Amino acid sequence: MDWLGEVLESVDELESPTRYYLFSALAAISAIVKRNIYLNRFSYILYPNLYIFLIGESGLRKGPAISLCENLVRKVNNNRVISGRASIEAIIQRLGKAHHTNDHMIIKDATALIAAQELDTMLIKNDQAHSILTALYVTHYTQDWDNLLKASASDYLKNICITLLGASNETNLGSAIPPQAITGGFVARTLVVYEEKQHTLNPLTVAPKKVPNIDQLSKRLFEIANLRGSFIWDNLAKEFFDPWYEKHMKLHKKDKTGTLARLPDTALKVAMPLSLSSKNDLILLKEDVEQAIELCLECYPGCERVFIGQSKYALSEATHAFLRLMTEKKSISRKRLIREMCFNRVLCDYIDLDRIIETYIQGGQLISKKEGNDIIYSLNEQILSQYDRILKELKQYGDN
Repeated sequence: MDWLGEVLESVDELESPTRYYLFSALAAISAIVKRNIYLNRFSYILYPNLYIFLIGESGLRKGPAISLCENLVRKVNNNRVISGRASIEAIIQRLGKAHHTNDHMIIKDATALIAAQELDTMLIKNDQAHSILTALYVTHYTQDWDNLLKASASDYLKNICITLLGASNETNLGSAIPPQAITGGFVARTLVVYEEKQHTLNPLTVAPKKVPNIDQLSKRLFEIANLRGSFIWDNLAKEFFDPWYEKHMKLHKKDKTGTLARLPDTALKVAMPLSLSSKNDLILLKEDVEQAIELCLECYPGCERVFIGQSKYALSEATHAFLRLMTEKKSISRKRLIREMCFNRVLCDYIDLDRIIETYIQGGQLISKKEGNDIIYSLNEQILSQYDRILKELKQYGDN
């Protein structure tokens, strides 16, 4: 079992959605790696720093996942952790000063985990906050940065590398993210982990069999923190990524946030901590890249849903697209299903997709089977002829 698997196993009895913990764990790896590890993109260097928002209704237990990340990074103690209520000016000032860790290590570089339990209170309103955070995110273009606009002494940030993990609900998100940030590049660089329900219900009147053990879980992170160097591509990973990249960049339609255009680089940023979860060889494998793309694609509909609105978010459209794919493919893996839905610009996150799938499984029209780390969905052969008729009708509908 890799490190991410250990984290998810330790929280299996807790109520926070599993994806909150998964992305918080990825953020922890991202924060402790800093600029020590990277991927050479030849015209620029890609570092695994991530911006992640956990979005859901109040009471959905976003806080415990962020606290886990924050506690793990504090335990490794090789980076700043900025949390609580802060202005962007105060954050810049903190990044510009040398940071002394508890074990007398001095951090001179402008690196940090910014952990925001509530985005709207963490980032005190400032019209420039999101453009500044966008500039600080782009580490392959912004290595050093001067802040010369305020009346007090200037701030000079060197070797910037920021990981941002924040949480909010849809109501308060408007206070944290102004309209210009939605189309100005900030949202495009952010993974939106949208959830609607708890992983499980647990009143916690009895101690769970397992809870996260920070001392135990941090052992692997200490190993990762000592790694240095560039990732290289495994041949199978290149053979998978190249045609996927070409297809994605040709087929995706422009979205208002810009998320899809940036998805390849975002996926590679996610692939690096995924790989580091299990091994030290700094080789990107096909499964690392494939899983990273899947995770990013699952975030995209939530981004559209939260920031663009739900007027276009019709479940009937998603059901129509799902039926079309199933009648054409007869059998399809979950990973490919998500990719195909995204390629066809169907705004359906995995929550609604699961609703559609469960409806057809309960009705006996669909069969699901677990295969390794994936799920295969197949049409019930007994009613396949009925779906062939549906396909013809759908094609006729499309022609008209």
